[in-house]
Amino acid sequence: MQQFFIAPKKPINNNNVISVVKSDRISVLKPDDHLDDFFADTNKNSNNQPSVQLNTDDLNRIAENAVRLQSQPARVRPPRRQQQGTKNPLRQIQATIPTANEYTEVHTDLSEQELRRLKRAQIAENAGLAQEALAALAATENFAEINLRKIDRSSVATFGFEPYKELMLMLIKGRRHCSLRLVNPTYVSINEGDCYLLITPSKVFAWLGRYSNALEKAKTMDIMDYLKQHRDFGLRSEVKYFILDQANDDTENDIHAEFADILHGHHDDYKIMDNVLDDDFYEANIMELNRVYRLDNDMLIPLDDFCFRSLSVKILDANDIFVFDFGSEVYVWNGKYADKIKRNMGLQLAQQLWNDAFDFSECLINPFDPLDDKNEFASQKGTKRPAWCIFGKQNQNVETLLFKGKFYDWPGDLKELKPVNDAANSVNRIPSARRPPSIVEMLKPADVNKMLMKQDNPVNMILEQANLGRGKHWYDPVELRGHDIQTISLNVWHVSDNERYELSNSSYGQFHSDDVYIIRWRYKLVASGFHSITTGKASVRKTDTGRDRVAYWIWQGINASPNEKGISALMTVFLDEEKGPHVHVIQEREEATFLQLFDGTFTIHMGKRNQVKEKKSHWRLYVFLGEIDVENHWWELNVDSANLRSRTSFLLINNVKNIMLLWHGCGTTNEQRLLANKSAIKLRERCPEEFHFNGERQDIEFYEIQEGDEIDLFWNAINESTHERKYYSLLNGNISMSLHKVD
Repeated sequence: MQQFFIAPKKPINNNNVISVVKSDRISVLKPDDHLDDFFADTNKNSNNQPSVQLNTDDLNRIAENAVRLQSQPARVRPPRRQQQGTKNPLRQIQATIPTANEYTEVHTDLSEQELRRLKRAQIAENAGLAQEALAALAATENFAEINLRKIDRSSVATFGFEPYKELMLMLIKGRRHCSLRLVNPTYVSINEGDCYLLITPSKVFAWLGRYSNALEKAKTMDIMDYLKQHRDFGLRSEVKYFILDQANDDTENDIHAEFADILHGHHDDYKIMDNVLDDDFYEANIMELNRVYRLDNDMLIPLDDFCFRSLSVKILDANDIFVFDFGSEVYVWNGKYADKIKRNMGLQLAQQLWNDAFDFSECLINPFDPLDDKNEFASQKGTKRPAWCIFGKQNQNVETLLFKGKFYDWPGDLKELKPVNDAANSVNRIPSARRPPSIVEMLKPADVNKMLMKQDNPVNMILEQANLGRGKHWYDPVELRGHDIQTISLNVWHVSDNERYELSNSSYGQFHSDDVYIIRWRYKLVASGFHSITTGKASVRKTDTGRDRVAYWIWQGINASPNEKGISALMTVFLDEEKGPHVHVIQEREEATFLQLFDGTFTIHMGKRNQVKEKKSHWRLYVFLGEIDVENHWWELNVDSANLRSRTSFLLINNVKNIMLLWHGCGTTNEQRLLANKSAIKLRERCPEEFHFNGERQDIEFYEIQEGDEIDLFWNAINESTHERKYYSLLNGNISMSLHKVD
């Protein structure tokens, strides 16, 4: 038992006592001293001058001759106020404190003592050690008997609910976006088609599967570099890092044996490629496990707009508390501006969610074993989650990588990594004697052949992170997969005078250049065109029908008013109950996906729908555009021969006589003529009310003529009685007359 005592005070050295050597009394001069020496004596000068003697008679004589002065009354003066005394502190002190005329001057030996001290210090610099130091060196101490206190790492202070465990196995899987998921830390969870990260308190292992894609391997290596520099998951600086690459046969050494021992398995227990879940199927369905809640008063409100889909950092608010349930991981995300009461309430409600029963039976992927949905020990429905699952807190700006990996647009911490072996003073790598090459010296001629090899990029439109191509089918030859786009329903509204009017089916695709239209497209994606990764051949597998998707198109005519454009955007917001994407389409810039919605009958009329102008002539002219059957469309032009062209087709319509006249230029190909004919026949079959035909579709007469074979009916329609061609015609040969009537 240790005893403590107080050391006695040392006696004071008498040599340090300051003694008085002598004291003298010094008188202080007064202000009026020596004034007599400066000023002369007046008595001395007065004695040298003669004096005049006067008596009483002289005074009487002066009084007789003097004039008597009259008496003057005394002036009456008011009484003066008693003035306040001076406030000058110096004068008050002089008035109260007597001024001393002398003082005592004391002489001590302090200067002599300081001089002697300096001399002793100078001598001690060259002298030996002090007696206390010599005594300490002479003493012997047995350090073997001294036991240092051991530090228990488990007793280190923690804040509780850490979002990590001492043993974690993370799955890194995906073809476009590699998500991080916590899996059961056993060797049977490993497969040769994906990448894994095993984290222990002292070692970190990276497993690179033999058939894993390049994105998964790159993501794994980036995470390893990030952990070395930032120490995430509570890792310390003494942690060692190992990489196990199946492609390089790194799984037959002692490191892999230790890796297998930690996971309690044998080196041959991992799954082979045939039993690996497809990356596309995994990536498309893993988002169904995402469940998001927000703290509202004393309740957790599920956010239906963000559940069961890819997560974005835009949903996070610094003033709110969110709870994320990923199945094997449950996190409480605290905004940096959220108060303590909300944080405690969010933690309590999240604990109730963690302890309550769970049900993921509707999901296609098991959250506790994503690669094996038939695992009897990992049920998708139960009352208690496995012990290896994580329940923790995530504070804003200090989230773990496992949490960040669930968001597809999280700001990349892995993009700004520096090489681990990059020294701080790496600026001196180039010797000073060597001059770095200039830019001119580094220039090399480019390969012209590579510049001429132009790769055809297919037309592709992306909605909700899905490739739609031209609106019918999409296939990626790199990923060896594809899907079909199936239209479920289509609705069209006409916006006019702050109101919207739904159009009939026959009017679908009949737009006017001065109006605005809203189109709701309901569709779904059906998986198709899968190919084997190893053989490249088409694989026979069950096509999984995707969910219903909704997209809104806002078509704006070239002459539409800004007011109608703004109103259409607001109306689309009110119509959009499904929270689908909104796509603005400008006339003459229509996407292929938009055109295929109307199956080659898309037509743009001049003017407004509700204001049809009366014309002297009942003929109307339309130009044909398009190279694909479902994307063909027509534009209305002024009826004039100057608008004709030899390299395309035109359609003349007379709504009074029910005539449709299809004219082909001489420069058109057979395919163009066939497409124009097919599109015109579709318009005849639908008989849209925007053409204002007098009869039914069977009453419409359809004619098809070639350039150079025109008849009088054609010239009368374009008001050219002289048969003058005002356009630049490519007609330069004898063409046989032909006129075809189609019933």
